[in-house]
Amino acid sequence: TDRWQLTTGLRYLEETKDSIFFQPYVNPFVTGLFIPFNPTNPATTVAFDQTFKNAIPEVTLRWEPNDDYTFYVAYKEGFKSGGFSNSAILSNLSPPGGFDFVFDPEQNKGGEIGVKASLFNNAMIASFEVFYYEFRDLQVDFFNSQQFAFVTENAGGSETYGAELQADYATPIDGLIVGGSFGYLESKFTDFESFCFVGQRPDQGCTLLPGQNEANVRQNLKGNTRPGAPKWSGHAYATYDRPIGDALVIGFTGNMQYKSRAILSATNPTATYKAYLTFDANVHFGSSDGKWQVALIGKN
Repeated sequence: TDRWQLTTGLRYLEETKDSIFFQPYVNPFVTGLFIPFNPTNPATTVAFDQTFKNAIPEVTLRWEPNDDYTFYVAYKEGFKSGGFSNSAILSNLSPPGGFDFVFDPEQNKGGEIGVKASLFNNAMIASFEVFYYEFRDLQVDFFNSQQFAFVTENAGGSETYGAELQADYATPIDGLIVGGSFGYLESKFTDFESFCFVGQRPDQGCTLLPGQNEANVRQNLKGNTRPGAPKWSGHAYATYDRPIGDALVIGFTGNMQYKSRAILSATNPTATYKAYLTFDANVHFGSSDGKWQVALIGKN
């Protein structure tokens, strides 16, 4: 039947990374903390050879009951290879062997269900989807205040789910198009024990766990929201183009974007930024055939 479509795919990856790190110069005032390179001392160099392999499948089923609607359901997997934290710093507080420099691959799996529609005699194009994905060994970048270093670490797991609505509408006013999107997102750690932040107290979650001591105390971040994941987001825009004679066009565009409060740091949930709005606008002038255009653009 021409109303159903099944699409499948498989991607195979194999990646090799050879990394080396050393500090050719350390200020004499901080040599008690940071380790300068000594060619006769292997402990002043960190080197790793890493190889990663993975096969990533996906499958999508589509159904078009008529020419105006498409429904789909998809299952997908993702893979991000491990690596080496180039921004890390070799210090006397680092674990032996430089194992805080390396991190494991990240994998995820999940799916989405959605509909795409052409409405009002093709004047509006709209889509709506819901999604859910699980992440394993999620790669998280953060500042390890205990070692004075930026590192990448693997969280045990996280889950992300939400929904998004998007629409674009060519209005009855010739040349005027409006549209926008609205999204809901939940993205939380399901398993993540990470270092405490500076000044964190036991009543804030910085407590000794079994097998730990004061030097490697960690906090349990299970249930915390991932950084950079606002619960609500959206944008709205309007653009208007008007011909000037047969050869020229002048137009105006305005755009508004919104993001709700979000976390800034994976290890410090008290570090946040507030909800905000941004506005962009432009006026453009050019040829009706699109061969040239001049624009004044304001971005917030």
